This record gives sequence, structure tokens and C-alpha cells, in this order.
Amino acid sequence: MSEESRLHRAAAHIEATARKEPSPGRDDRAAAPVFDAFGQSSERYAYLVEFGPIIPWIALPNGTIVDVGPRGLQKLGFATHEVLRAQWRSAIHKADRKVLQQAWRNANEGDCALEIECRIRLADGQYRWFHVRATALRDPYGQILRWCGTAEDCDERRCATDKLRASEERYRLATKATNDVVWDWDFNTGQLTWGEAMCSQLGHVLSPETNHGDWWKAQIHTDDRARVSASIEEVISTGSSERWRECYRFRRGDGRYADIVDCGFVVTDENGKATRMVGAMMDMTERNRAAAALHLSEERYRYTIELCEQIAWTASHDGTLIEVGSAWSRLTGRPLEEALGTRLLRSVHFDDVTRLRSHWKQSIATGQPLNCIYRLMLQDGSFRWMRSRGAPLRNDTGVISRWYGTTEDVHEQRLAELDVAWRASHDVLTGLANRATFQKCLEGALQRATSRGGPSAVIIFDIDRFKLINDRYGHAAGDTVLRWIAERLTVLECGTPARLGGDEFAVLLQAADQVGVEQQAHDIVSALHGVVEVDDIRIVR
Repeated sequence: MSEESRLHRAAAHIEATARKEPSPGRDDRAAAPVFDAFGQSSERYAYLVEFGPIIPWIALPNGTIVDVGPRGLQKLGFATHEVLRAQWRSAIHKADRKVLQQAWRNANEGDCALEIECRIRLADGQYRWFHVRATALRDPYGQILRWCGTAEDCDERRCATDKLRASEERYRLATKATNDVVWDWDFNTGQLTWGEAMCSQLGHVLSPETNHGDWWKAQIHTDDRARVSASIEEVISTGSSERWRECYRFRRGDGRYADIVDCGFVVTDENGKATRMVGAMMDMTERNRAAAALHLSEERYRYTIELCEQIAWTASHDGTLIEVGSAWSRLTGRPLEEALGTRLLRSVHFDDVTRLRSHWKQSIATGQPLNCIYRLMLQDGSFRWMRSRGAPLRNDTGVISRWYGTTEDVHEQRLAELDVAWRASHDVLTGLANRATFQKCLEGALQRATSRGGPSAVIIFDIDRFKLINDRYGHAAGDTVLRWIAERLTVLECGTPARLGGDEFAVLLQAADQVGVEQQAHDIVSALHGVVEVDDIRIVR
């Protein structure tokens, strides 16, 4: 039974007693203390009703409120009890009315007290949470005579509770969503609460044993335990507001060790004493393993590049060189700065600049790999043949973001290739075109003459008594005579001279009429008369 109902019953009993006629011999003075106690109690009750935070109320069995404390009328904005009796249900928030009705029905049917929290509209139109309690006053037959109750403003507590609940829900979801092991260490109780990741990420089954700081310290690797323990104890003892951070190895549930980065903050009371500590453990094992593998790969790449004779380079999407390996300086003797940007073209042979630039532009435009041979000037001014190869690196959308390539010295190889090509088309002894080359030139001249018109001529001659020269003076003397004839033909610059074999030569004349052909034949004969000196021997032609 509530305090209000007891006070009402006591007041009614005293009032009824006071109305009775005094019995013969009754001492009025004996009743004085009772009346004094009743007056003091009524006065205290009046003060509680007027100034207390709790609003008392009385209702009929059907729930119609017939009386409420004056403070309640003022707070709810009802001018009189009559208005309150008619409109109090409309002051209840719509979302809470069904819940209140059900609670009232349960209290009626179950002979139990009513207790519920609901929102009530105040005089300013705002809703506030109230904690409503009520108990029924019944007659000797159990019938409800009145409902006596209170309404206590609990809006601040309810809002704080809702915020706390929302905060705890966010915290729970955050700890569940992250792979970090979130922890909360209460120093007053010694309780160490772990997030779900302790089980899912590190494989430990949570139990009362694990919820203690000593268990956590026991899982730290023995080589790290003293350092980490001293570090965290210092932060706790000083109540530092700085972030605590340590790296250590932590034993997993399967016995293996994980690389952990642990961070936390100390929470202190108003006196600066540490009361709890909150933090998170991040498992860095895979990240450290990947970083170590990357570092090893980079070291291998660096050593490979340093020891390799090829020049490694990196260019932007537009072909601008942004990085060149140190082999550049070893091979060219020039500083790295002279290779960056577009300055490399300044060191390329004049005859190869256009070809290299054309290859680069085509590769950038099409995305096809670069493969170009050119001559590069060294520090001493000489040129060497180089081959540059490059391939594009594309991003997720297929757009070229970088070019990676190498430049290698192919000087000897290129010279050998040029020499082989020259030997395939020239007579080695005289340097003139050989029979195969002369045949191609003749076929080309005939095709042009057929398509465009115009005469062409061929002059063929040999050396008289050349066999006698070889037999008398030796083959060295004969070779000297052949080279002398080739030099004379080259100086004349008449058509395309060639050595067909042995002592047989030919000259291809294009766009020459009969007179011109005869004149050039006369010039050739005249040029080939002379003296050839072989050591001390003079051979007259």
C-alpha cells in the first residue's frame, strides 16, 4: 500500500473518531497528542504535495481522475479538476496509450499495482516521460473503491538511458564490425571486457578466466611481457591522458603468436585517479608479413637493377621519364639528370631522333610496347647503339598510368648485324655492290623504266691480263689492282658500280641517253688508265 493511501485512511479514521460524542469520563487531554500528530502529518503531506517532485493523484475505479496535486494541474496545463477529468487521456502520447490501457487492465484483473513509463504532454505542448505508479484501495469484498497513485518526472533519466542504450548499441556494432580486439579494463573491479574479435580473430574462448588483466599479460610473449607491463602500469599510475601504444607478440588460441599493435586511453575520476582504460588490439601479422615480403621483393629488385647492365627506367603516361636507374651513369658517364624528362633526346644521334620520337608517339597513342634501336652519345662524345624496350602499366579502367622499361647496350651486336648486312650486299674486297645487289638494282631500274619510261644502260668490263698479274706478282698485287679500280669508279660517281666477280665489273646508268652513256663509258675507260703501285712494283694499266 502506498504512502498516500495510508495517509488518506489515517485521516479518515481520525476525522470519524473526532465526530463521535464524548463518552462519560473521557479525558480530552488524552486525545490531544493524536490530534497534534495528525496535524503535523497533514502538514508534512501538504508540503510534499505542494513542493515535492512527485505528483499525487486519485482516480475512480474506471480510471477517471478526480483529484491531483496543484503542482500537477499547473504542470499539465489544466485549469480545474473538471477539465482534467475530461481531457487527461488526450495528454498521453498516442504511442503510449495502448500500453497504458493494457497495464491498467492487467492491474484491474490481476490485483497488482500499476507501474509504467509513458510520455505526457505538458502545458507548453512538449512531451516528457513520467514514471506512473498506482495501487487500488479496495473494500472488504475486494471491490476497487479508488486508485491512488503518483506521477514522477523521469524525462532526464529516460533520455539519458535511451542515449546510453543507443551508445552501447553503437559500441557493440562497432566492435562487431571491426577486426580489432576492443577491450575495456575496469580498475575498480579488475574486470577486463573483450570484444568479439578476441574470439573470431585471435581464437580465444571468452570465459571468466580471460576477463582479467593477469590473463592478458600471461598471453604476451616472454620477451615482450616485462616491457609492455611496465609501460601500461606507468600510464595507469600517472593517469596520463596521452595515448598508450605498444607493439608486442600475443599468443593466439592455437598457440601461435600474432604481431599486435595495442593502443588505449586512460579514464580518470575528478581527482585524476585512473578508473578504467579503453583500447583496441590490432592484429598486424598479415600486414607485417606482407610488408616483409614487399621489402624483400624491393631489395631483390634493387640488387637486380644495380647489378644489371641494363638501364631501368620509369616514364609517366605521356612518356616523360621520371626515374632512371644508376646504370645510366655507369654506361654513359653522364649524370642522371640528363636522362630525366625529355632531355634524353638531346643525347640521341641526330639521324635517330626522328625515328625514336616516332616510335615513342606510336606506343603512347596505341599502348603497344616500345622497341627501338638508336645511337646514344656518351660523355666522351662517342656514340653507342642502344635498344630501349618499354611496356605500359594500366589502371583498373584500362588507362595507361606508367611506362616501365629498360635500355641496354647493343653496340657490338648492332655493329655485327650491320656488318653482316653489308657483307650480304657488298663485295668485301672492293666495297662495291656485289652481284646480288647489282641484280636487285637492275630489276628496280627496269621496273621504273617500264612504268615511267626513260632509258637505262649497263656497262660491263673486265681487266685485261689480270691472270698474268696474279701469276707474276701474286694475288696480293691482284687484290690491290681490284681495289684501285673500285676507288676510281667510286670517285667518278657515275651510276651504280658493282663487282660481279673475279675481274668483272659493271656500272648501272639510269636516265641516260645514248650520248650520255657513251660519254660515261669513255670517262670510265680514261679513269682506269694509270699506274698501280704494289710495294716496289709499278703496274701500268
